[in-house]
Amino acid sequence: MRSCEALAIRGPELVEFVRVDMPEPGQDQVLIEVSACGICGSDLRPYRQGEMKYEFFGHEFSGKVVSVGKNVEDFKIGDRIAAGLEQACGHCEPCQRGFPNYCVLSANQFYPGGFAQYSLVNCAQGFRPIIKIPDAIDDVRATLYEPLSCAMRIATRVAVPRGSRVLVIGLGMMGMLAALLIKKSSPDVYIVGADTSADRIAQGRDLELDACVQIEPGKLPASPIMAPTFDVVIDATGIAGVFRLAVDLAGLGGTVILGGVPAGTVDFAPLPIFRKELTVVGAKGPYPYPTAEGGSEALDLLLSAEIPWEKLVTVFPFRLAKEAFQGAARSGPLKTVLVM
Repeated sequence: MRSCEALAIRGPELVEFVRVDMPEPGQDQVLIEVSACGICGSDLRPYRQGEMKYEFFGHEFSGKVVSVGKNVEDFKIGDRIAAGLEQACGHCEPCQRGFPNYCVLSANQFYPGGFAQYSLVNCAQGFRPIIKIPDAIDDVRATLYEPLSCAMRIATRVAVPRGSRVLVIGLGMMGMLAALLIKKSSPDVYIVGADTSADRIAQGRDLELDACVQIEPGKLPASPIMAPTFDVVIDATGIAGVFRLAVDLAGLGGTVILGGVPAGTVDFAPLPIFRKELTVVGAKGPYPYPTAEGGSEALDLLLSAEIPWEKLVTVFPFRLAKEAFQGAARSGPLKTVLVM
């Protein structure tokens, strides 16, 4: 059987190249030749721990269709694609209740994932975890389709009133994109970014957030900018303990949005939620955003120049995967993308 190269976790903060059997598409599958793949925070967690908890590794990828199963009608050989939830099945209970991001078919979408030369994509029963992309979007920008739809879910989970003060804790890709999207839709909203990384603070200023504050882990920031409380607080860190900080900084009648995937547990007193009548919501992406014409809002946004995409991405060749993961794990580039 033919084989192809893939990236695998071999220990804490250790990735290596391995040979895997060349995937062959089943009747409801598409085989993708991967062009590029972004490193997500959910990839960094098993990377730091040294073990994989999922069957696939890498989900922010772009590529080209090289083979299709007999039941697949939406894609053909040669189509350029980006990974990300374009369409859920529409029939399962979560879909029927308005939560397509929890479609029962969303598990095990890819094998072995985007950090490989080739990857299978499951496209059964109308479920499409990939989308066709036009030539105007290059392979690197196309990897942002999935994280963009996640950030859109964060930015749209609550209506941000005009003149509001919004705090984004965690200026990684999710937090930064959510801040830029809110700023784009509500120019008069005052947005403050907060992070422990001086590099991320500098990037936030370069991307023209209204203010950026460097904070110490787990501590209330001592800054006059942060003295008033906020109408909306977005926790995009993925650190459970930051929830207490978000609740403390939310003002009367405010909203706390959990936009990261919280790791660990936290003890906190729920009294402030009661006293300030706070609303706490989760924001889990990716989420499909179809247009009335049958297109994709996220894809339209990727095509636009409204967000400085070139400032968000740092590119590494696939051969330098170890160096790329090391940099991403140390809060270096906003988004690290490996190019095959």
